[in-house]
Amino acid sequence: MHHILAIALALGCLVNATPILAQFSDYKPSKLVGKPCPEIPLENYMLQGDLIAQADMYGRVVYIDFYQTGCPSCEKYGMPHAQELFEKYKDNPDVIVMVVNTAFEKDSRPFTADEAKTKDHLVKKGWTMPVARDKDERCIDEVFGQGTTSGLILDPSGVIRYHQVNLGDEKNIERIIEEQIATLKDTDVPAPYSTHVALADTVRLIGEKDYGEALQSAKDVLEWEERALKETDDKQAKDDEGAENFSNRNPKEAAKVVRHARYLISLITNSFKRRCAHWTRLQTYDPPASIPYGETIAETFRGVDPEFDATAGLAGLATMTDEYKAFVALDEEYQNALKQYEKETTIKGGDASKSVALIKDIAERGKGTRIGDDAMAFLKNIGAATDTDAPSDKTNEADDSIPQEETENQHSEK
Repeated sequence: MHHILAIALALGCLVNATPILAQFSDYKPSKLVGKPCPEIPLENYMLQGDLIAQADMYGRVVYIDFYQTGCPSCEKYGMPHAQELFEKYKDNPDVIVMVVNTAFEKDSRPFTADEAKTKDHLVKKGWTMPVARDKDERCIDEVFGQGTTSGLILDPSGVIRYHQVNLGDEKNIERIIEEQIATLKDTDVPAPYSTHVALADTVRLIGEKDYGEALQSAKDVLEWEERALKETDDKQAKDDEGAENFSNRNPKEAAKVVRHARYLISLITNSFKRRCAHWTRLQTYDPPASIPYGETIAETFRGVDPEFDATAGLAGLATMTDEYKAFVALDEEYQNALKQYEKETTIKGGDASKSVALIKDIAERGKGTRIGDDAMAFLKNIGAATDTDAPSDKTNEADDSIPQEETENQHSEK
């Protein structure tokens, strides 16, 4: 199959790629879609970027591209699209975009496991997204299959919403990601997937939005079950401390409870961190709006982070900062400029060039804030915005560090 697809890709480049891609967009989703994501067997080792563990993913929308160095469909389609998604969402706390680099064909293509070569290749291609290394190739071989290029989307609850060969499926991937982001719009903590009955109280408290108590409940269950796993064969410990302190479940079931407790803890804490990240951004983007937002976080997540609770009452002090005062002054200047523009344009034959120039200046000074965005939107609406130069694109540049023959002939079909 991989030789056929390699030839098809080559022909598609020479003639018309669209019909060729259409043939291979018919890959069916895997049986994992609609189920909680299984353990992702990574060794917490990154080729590029900050460490991302599976525990960091819960409470967020996650897109993972599975990539093998030199795989033609990865190099031409999967990785450039992953980079586009990373650039789009890198500042959005609701989303994680990352790549898992695998080399499950390293026995026949040793260069795919050359980490130094892969790192250099990522730099030369201008791919800056986080890249984890599947050092023992278990992600593809034991868990996800599908080969490369393939993609995985997790919803904020940790359920798989997309898993299949992603060649030519960019529009569908983007649609699913946006749909999942939309579910977080008015959500503090996403509803968890089905967990062990031992965590029923935790799930109930999440449903009641009592997140501080829910977190403590999950931590209590985790401590209980971890202790049971550690000392289940220690008869003397049971006699000394009382059997009521130990789980009567078998080790396999206790391990499941531990896994689910950690999942719920991550779901709550990541949701809190996600909200805090939005709040931090809002303090620069729109300082007045950040004050009620921070107060809402403090009330909603009371008990989740004691340090945050201790400083929650100080949010109102932001109005005394120079940054806050400068924002309010610029906003007032912008509102006056709008009034001036309206006045100038209501006069027959009126000249609005002065007010437009002022709004352009405000847009520049307010870049990266709500005022700057509002001013730019206004200028675009009246046809006075200036287009910026498009960024350079390195994603299709050749890279001599990857053997040309192997690049042209390889497709990673599992």
